[in-house]
Amino acid sequence: MAIKNVIEESIISALNMDELPLADKAALMDKIVEVVNKSVLLRIGQNLSDEDRKRFTQIVDSGSDDELNDFLNKYQPDFLDIVMEETARLKESMVEHLNK
Repeated sequence: MAIKNVIEESIISALNMDELPLADKAALMDKIVEVVNKSVLLRIGQNLSDEDRKRFTQIVDSGSDDELNDFLNKYQPDFLDIVMEETARLKESMVEHLNK
């Protein structure tokens, strides 16, 4: 399942934002995906040795999805779980903020 699908199902639907105009929803999704991606990358980086973190940073900077997938499968096989956890964390934060 694509990260955007996980986020849309978890956050957009939960916050009743399904009815937003398509352009607004797309812009919101882009921002939310960016926040989740940064959280996931930071968390993965913390779990790696210095040498592996350096390689991970190089792969992320190169933009190679295939290399990134290979690296994550080898060094962070629970990548999707981390995405789900970081998405849930952001959702909780957003819900809390909206309820204030």
